[in-house]
Amino acid sequence: MGLVIACKVCQVTSKHVQYKIEVIESDESVIANLTVFDRDAFNYLGINATDLGVESVKNVEDNDGWPKKLYSFVGKKFIFKVGIKVSEWNAFTSLTVQKMTDYPTILDKYSVHRLPQVQNFI
Repeated sequence: MGLVIACKVCQVTSKHVQYKIEVIESDESVIANLTVFDRDAFNYLGINATDLGVESVKNVEDNDGWPKKLYSFVGKKFIFKVGIKVSEWNAFTSLTVQKMTDYPTILDKYSVHRLPQVQNFI
């Protein structure tokens, strides 16, 4: 049957596991909640969601209820290209990461000191 992941909180069981990581981003001017999905999370963490789940289960005594690899997001600087969806039903705005990078040359190019043209980030 293979690996099956079960979430006790939302009571969902799945054989196909993907990332959906909620990231709280802050800089000098704003705080934003971003959603990072499968491809970008895999590219940054270097491990797919299924393997991360297996690793977390193996090391259950060592973690605080979530995989230690996710701590690698904490304190890091990223540039995000986001999609924005404004809800008609409430004041909630959803920011979904379409692309992200932590490459120093791109971070320098888009630093707050240079006031870049953000639409050029591809």
